[in-house]
Amino acid sequence: MNETRFEQLLLDRFDKIDNRLDKMDDQMTALENKMDDRMTALENRFGNVEQTTAWIKGKLEARHEFSTDIKSWIAIAVAIAAVIFAWLK
Repeated sequence: MNETRFEQLLLDRFDKIDNRLDKMDDQMTALENKMDDRMTALENRFGNVEQTTAWIKGKLEARHEFSTDIKSWIAIAVAIAAVIFAWLK
């Protein structure tokens, strides 16, 4: 085997290796893009869960406040009624 043939074989192999590395780079880029898309989707889902949880918490707190207000008004009405009944007796 002469020197030029050896050089040509080496260059061919290097080209094949370079092509494979390029393909691997493209695959890694595609994989990174896919992971970025999935992470974005997960962030959006968790954001929706946080919003929904905050909304439910607000509804429960509002219901509790309303319940407390109603109980207060009932207690005041009963006290006034007791005073009126005691005064009429």
